[in-house]
Amino acid sequence: MTIELSAKLTAWWTVLNRRLRDEQGFSETTEKLIILAVVATVAIGVTVFFRGYIADLIAAIPRP
Repeated sequence: MTIELSAKLTAWWTVLNRRLRDEQGFSETTEKLIILAVVATVAIGVTVFFRGYIADLIAAIPRP
């Protein structure tokens, strides 16, 4: 499953790069900022989705 997800993300990344450069005419800097925004949004979404699980993991850490 991880390999399939990685392959899909790589394909998506390639298509996004091609569209941003060729079709939209964005510069490399603008393209990187857009991709950074997408990655940050996904990271925030994953964190919010798993916040209960992450909170349980932190609570399970033994304290001295």
